[in-house]
Amino acid sequence: MLRDAGVDCLFISWWGPGSFEDVAARRVFSLLSGYGLKAAILVEPYLGGDPSLYDSVWWAEVLRYLRESYIERYSDAYLYLDGKPLVLAFNPLGLSYDPRPDFPGYDIRIVGNDIDSTGYQDWDLWPDYDVGLSGELRVRRDGYVALAPRFDDEHFKPGGVPPYDPDLSRGWYERQWRWVMENRDKVRIVAVYSWNEYHERSAIEPHNDATAKARDPYHLYELTKKYAKAVKVGRKSWENNVA
Repeated sequence: MLRDAGVDCLFISWWGPGSFEDVAARRVFSLLSGYGLKAAILVEPYLGGDPSLYDSVWWAEVLRYLRESYIERYSDAYLYLDGKPLVLAFNPLGLSYDPRPDFPGYDIRIVGNDIDSTGYQDWDLWPDYDVGLSGELRVRRDGYVALAPRFDDEHFKPGGVPPYDPDLSRGWYERQWRWVMENRDKVRIVAVYSWNEYHERSAIEPHNDATAKARDPYHLYELTKKYAKAVKVGRKSWENNVA
């Protein structure tokens, strides 16, 4: 389904050596090449929220583990950016110690939100800055933009981040994709949040959702498939491909 939807690569959430996610990531990597897909590891702050825990010693050990366990073992499936293996890290990694200058053999990208106010991240996880649901995205480093069909974690974090198009009635996701098409010359990487982040209700994997205006389990998947195909065709003909 990922391949048929036009997805080229995955960012796999990883919570440290020996974790459930470590075991799951190995299983995913073992299958990727058979479907023409690639993936990169997204390192999560699995030691806790204190950014000082993620120092140069920690980074050296993590990168050694990732190289031995993923980059070298699954060399045909690991994703490279500009000739180097891509390793992503979710904030607050990178806040106290910036690993990027000290490990030039990797393309390390810090992923998070509130980039415009904090300044140390490279890429958005999802476009949380678009509180008005305009669909107008911001291009980050490497020509990267992040999309999301919605965001809603109210059921387990009440009073936190206000929901973004929780019942899909505002058409936010489609506006984002149309913005990408109209600004194709500025965009190099399109990241969709997410395939299966169900607890934040951003999943595009086919699923039943009684709260959504579009009850079709394949609604978000088919939208993604349609636009992912169109963005690869090229700017001149995209309107015909998404009609």
